[in-house]
Amino acid sequence: MTTTRHRTADDTVAKRSADVEAVIHSGRLEGFEDDPEWIEQMQRYARGEIDIEDLQDFADRT
Repeated sequence: MTTTRHRTADDTVAKRSADVEAVIHSGRLEGFEDDPEWIEQMQRYARGEIDIEDLQDFADRT
């Protein structure tokens, strides 16, 4: 019998944080310089401080 584990808020933050770190690492491998403002916005999204629409709006403005 398999059990279904429901994702908690902490799980979501951990997953998003890992995803953000992967994006940053990928950019570095591709030769892009770090953009502290963009990284901060992605980290804010990972922590749930802003939603995806806010992150997309920021991306559109920069």
